[in-house]
Amino acid sequence: MDYFSRQEHNLPMKKPKDLDELHLPADALDHRLALARTGEGKPAAGALLTRDEVRTRLRISAAHFSKIAAGKVRGLPKLASVPLGRRQMFVDTTVDRWIRDVEAKSCSTAR
Repeated sequence: MDYFSRQEHNLPMKKPKDLDELHLPADALDHRLALARTGEGKPAAGALLTRDEVRTRLRISAAHFSKIAAGKVRGLPKLASVPLGRRQMFVDTTVDRWIRDVEAKSCSTAR
């Protein structure tokens, strides 16, 4: 009997013993494991991030992020990604470097 069926039948709750019993999506599980490796509130250096994690970090809409990732925004370099099947993943350190490059470019062209 799993966690949710125990709730329906008013049985005492059983705490999951390991991460496999949590029934989390693969993305959430990978992110939690990355956090556990560093012991901090951010993923380990070189960790793979999903589109939503990078988009949330940059605080932009999904549509605008898609254009940036495809290199369709004038004045911004394409954000490098790692294709994994149909998924597009981004390396944490690459995103940091991209942010620094965009900042440096904006500072040098501001005059």
